[in-house]
Amino acid sequence: MKTLLCVLIVVGVVAGLGGTVTAAVLAQDTAPECRLKGDAFLFGGASFLLPGLGQFFAGEDGKALMHIAIALGLPIAVYVVAISISRVSPELAAVLIVTSPLAYLGWSVVSAMDAYNTSKAYCQA
Repeated sequence: MKTLLCVLIVVGVVAGLGGTVTAAVLAQDTAPECRLKGDAFLFGGASFLLPGLGQFFAGEDGKALMHIAIALGLPIAVYVVAISISRVSPELAAVLIVTSPLAYLGWSVVSAMDAYNTSKAYCQA
């Protein structure tokens, strides 16, 4: 139970930081300075392979760090919860361990869509 509480706190802190970074970017009311100009699929593909990479290329450093942190933290959190409940429900723990990579894959898709949309708005060649 303590492990689950710790995981929820970490996820909450990461989500809070992401909201703060996003709010700060929106408050600036300026376009990010793109490090790379090009097709939006390049940014989306980069963020699919490594969440946050497309955001970094688009000049959104804070958002890139948030995407990387979530990409690493989400599967770890699922795995820790699976290990912590393994004594109570080994079947559920096994399902969680097997589906833990799906959490990373899902976040990769979200990150890719965000990088694609941002680059399409600001980083077209």
